[in-house]
Amino acid sequence: MPIIKRYSNRKLYAVDSRHYINLDEVGEMIRRNEDVRVLDHDTGADLTIQTLVQVILEQEKKLGGLFPRVVLSRLIQLSSSTVSGLRNSVQAFLEPAKHVEDEIVRRLQILVGEGGMTEVEGQNVADLLLANRFHGTSINKSDSCVTDEPVKLEQLEKLALKVSKLESELEEIQKR
Repeated sequence: MPIIKRYSNRKLYAVDSRHYINLDEVGEMIRRNEDVRVLDHDTGADLTIQTLVQVILEQEKKLGGLFPRVVLSRLIQLSSSTVSGLRNSVQAFLEPAKHVEDEIVRRLQILVGEGGMTEVEGQNVADLLLANRFHGTSINKSDSCVTDEPVKLEQLEKLALKVSKLESELEEIQKR
């Protein structure tokens, strides 16, 4: 496991290779599946999590739009939520693709069931959101509603607002 020392001036020093590195290089180490550990040079405190968050923020700056505002807002909301919300967040990070697909299907089923959208609209949205071009694995389309009819961006924006409203309503019901 590579050990990286972080100095008070925020410089990072790779102990094994005996040279200074930057956040991009830490990101590369992580992408190579190296289990990196970052320690404060003075105190020995574990700064791994904070450093990994910095790597993500640097990627966000460079790529722009890496995370939609809604995702970041939701992460902040979940961090102050209940233990089960935190557990769901951890599971979402461990298996993000599966979590997202399951959540898409669940929410579309709710919207169709409550009449917020027609089954055909649900099929169109599922087709767009569960398309294979978004990831390397195939999706069992029998679990979702899929058709070849296109959906306009305006429809997706309206759907996102409906989903957000439903989430709020569900949270209110759960509080009661």
